[in-house]
Amino acid sequence: PPSSETPVPPPPKKTLSEEEFAASLSDPIVTLEISIPHDPTQTAWNFHGQTVSLRVDVKSKIKAIKEELRGQLNKIPANKLQLKHPSLGFLKDAATLAQLNLGPLVNLEMVPKTRGGRK
Repeated sequence: PPSSETPVPPPPKKTLSEEEFAASLSDPIVTLEISIPHDPTQTAWNFHGQTVSLRVDVKSKIKAIKEELRGQLNKIPANKLQLKHPSLGFLKDAATLAQLNLGPLVNLEMVPKTRGGRK
């Protein structure tokens, strides 16, 4: 007969410290695949629905990654960019990839920051 016990969910994945996570990687350089939105109203910033690939150190701050991404997007101001991870949501500028336990291959979505309400 089937057991009446409820299945026990697996324990949550433990987040490693920045140092532990960096040490766990075979290479400190991680590859970021960043999806850029397709927005014909933003042609000045190269929003053509492309994917930009960057190789950065795992201890890079999100702010530094945004600065590097600017070069691919016609120098859009970094404060106009947000990077979004599928499970972590929007990434804070001060965090490093290692603090967030992201690597060796990371898929992110670039979201333009908008101000104000509806148009």
